[in-house]
Amino acid sequence: MAAKACILLLEDNPTELKTFEMKAKKYLGPGDIIFTAMGGQQAIDVIRSTEGKPDRPCIFILDLNMPGEVKGFDVLRWIRLQIEFTCCPVIILTTSDDPLIVTGK
Repeated sequence: MAAKACILLLEDNPTELKTFEMKAKKYLGPGDIIFTAMGGQQAIDVIRSTEGKPDRPCIFILDLNMPGEVKGFDVLRWIRLQIEFTCCPVIILTTSDDPLIVTGK
């Protein structure tokens, strides 16, 4: 039996969050789980709520460029400080409508 995938998807844009979630579900099995969060603190809260449970996120897809007090980089740092997640993959998926960020100028 294949291991169950438990993914945490952090994205502050509701349209992009739904799009990423729908795309991911196309490739996941029936028992796989996607946790979603629209803010950094919410992402940490979701992860903490799974402590001690068999269905904990083991793959993280993070938007780094987001508003709020707890940014995507903060979540990334927090994940890497948790010993149980040190070997878990983190995928950075970030977008911006700001042309200065997109072009790097």
